Amino acid sequence: MSAATPTNITFGSALQLLWRHKFKILLLPPVIIACGILAIIFLPRTYQSQAKLFLQVGKESVGIDPTATTGETISLSQSSREVEVNTAMDVLKSRNLAALVVDELGPEFILNGPPGEGGSKQPPAILGALKSAVGAAVETLRSIDPVTQRERAIIQLEKSLEIDAERESLVIALTYETDSAKGAQQILATLIDKYDDEYLRIHRNAASGDFFEGQLAILKKQLDDSVEQLNTARNDLGLASIQARRESLESQLQAIELSSYDSEQEHATALARVRELREQLAAMPERLVAMRKSVPNAGADLLREQLYALEMKQMDLKARYNDSHPLVVAVSAQLEEAKNVVDKQSDSREETTDDVNPIHRDLSLALKQQETNAVGFAARLKMRQEQKQAVLEDLKALNMAEIRIDQLERAEKLARAKYFQYADNLEQSRIDSELERSRISSISVVQPATLQDKPVSPSKLLLLAGSMLLALTAPATLILLSERLRQPSTVMENHQPREPQNPISETITEFYRVPRTAVRSHSEIAP
Repeated sequence: MSAATPTNITFGSALQLLWRHKFKILLLPPVIIACGILAIIFLPRTYQSQAKLFLQVGKESVGIDPTATTGETISLSQSSREVEVNTAMDVLKSRNLAALVVDELGPEFILNGPPGEGGSKQPPAILGALKSAVGAAVETLRSIDPVTQRERAIIQLEKSLEIDAERESLVIALTYETDSAKGAQQILATLIDKYDDEYLRIHRNAASGDFFEGQLAILKKQLDDSVEQLNTARNDLGLASIQARRESLESQLQAIELSSYDSEQEHATALARVRELREQLAAMPERLVAMRKSVPNAGADLLREQLYALEMKQMDLKARYNDSHPLVVAVSAQLEEAKNVVDKQSDSREETTDDVNPIHRDLSLALKQQETNAVGFAARLKMRQEQKQAVLEDLKALNMAEIRIDQLERAEKLARAKYFQYADNLEQSRIDSELERSRISSISVVQPATLQDKPVSPSKLLLLAGSMLLALTAPATLILLSERLRQPSTVMENHQPREPQNPISETITEFYRVPRTAVRSHSEIAP
C-alpha cells in the first residue's frame, strides 16, 4: 500500500486521518488550556516599582576644576548634558551602588522580599514539590561555583534593575521588578537614597576645606609680608604714591625750565645794558665846571713885593759898591728877571669851580645796578641749573625706585588676589559642605518609587491567548509530525513480502492500514 500524497487526499482519507488521531484532537487542547489556566493561577507574580529622577543644572552639572569649586563655571551645551545623564546612569548601574543597597537592606530582603510577606499563602503540594525539586537542582548547580548570599543579592539586584533615559531629556527612569510589591518599592527607594549620597560624595571633595584653610593661612602671611615690604620701601623713599611724586617732580622741572628761560633772557638783557652804559660812561666827562669869577691876582702882588725888595737891595748895594761889583751885577740880573715875570702877570685872574657830572653819576649808578642785576641773574641761572640737575637726579632715583615699588606692588597685588581667591574658594567649600550636610544637590526626584499592587507578570491575557493558540495549533502540528514519521515505515511494508500472520495480528495490522477506497467503520473491524 502506498502512502497518501497531497494530490490524492480524499474526503474519506481525511476522515480516516482524523479518526486515527482522535485522542490527540480531543485530549490535547483541553490539557493545554488547563495548563495555561494553572499557570495563570499558580505562577509567581512579579511586581514592578518605578521612579524618575531629574538632573537640573546645578553646581555639579557645570565644568569646574578637579578640586571642589575652585574654577569658574562654564555654560552647558547639549552634549555635556547628555554626558551628565550618561554619567548618572553609569553611577546608577554601578556595582558599588548595588552593594550599598544590599548592605542597607540585607541579602535576604533582596532575594526573598520583605520578611513575612507571602507566607500566609501556601502553594499547592504539587507546585511546592516541583519548586523544591527545581530548587534542589539549582542549588546543586550553584555548589559547583559557590557564591555568597551577598553576591547573589547584588547580581539579582543588577538583573532586576532597568535604567533608561529619553534622548535630549534630563529625566532618568528607573524600574525594579521582584516578587513583592512593597519589596520592589523599598529597594528602589533605598537605591535612590544611596545614589543621592553617592552623587553628593562624587561631586564634592571633602578634603578641599582643609586644603583651602591651610593655603589661606600661608597666603595671609605672604600678603602681610608683601604689604609690610611695600610700606617700608615707600617710607624709605619718602613716597606716598609713585604717580603723585612723578607729577610733582615733573611740575617742578617744568617750573625750573620756565624760570631758567626767564633768567637767561633777563641775564642777557642785563649784560647788554651794562655794555651800553659802559659805552655811554666812556663818552661822558666825569666832572663839569660849576662857576667862573675874576679875583685879584695875589701872586702878581707877591711878585711885585719881591720886586720892590730886590730894587731896595740893588739900591743898597749900589750905594756901597760900584756897578761892576758881582753882588750888584747879580742883584741887577735878578731884578731884570723879576720885572719880566711881573710884567707878564695880570692884575686879576679867573677862578673856576667844578662839580660831579650828574648824568655820569646816574649812568654810573645805572651801570652798577645793571651789573648787580646781571650777577643776580647769573646766580639765579646757576641755581636753576643746579635745581634742574637735582630734580633730574630725583627723577632718575624715582625711576629706579619705581621698578622696586612696582615689583613690590605686583607681589602685593598677586598675594592679595590669591588670598581673596582662596578665601572665596574656602567660603564656597564651606557652602558646599553645608549643602552636602543638608543633602542638597542638583538631583530632583520627579516620581518617588511607586507601590504597584498589580503584578506586571505573568500576563493573564497573554497566557490565555497563548494557551488558546497552542491548543489550536499543537494537535495539527503533532498529527503532521506523526504522519511524517509514519510514512517511511508504510513504504517499507509495501516492498517487503508478506508473511502469514494469525488472525489477531491481521486485525491489528488492518486497523492501522489506511484503505484506498473507503473508510471502514468501527463495526467492520472484528477479531
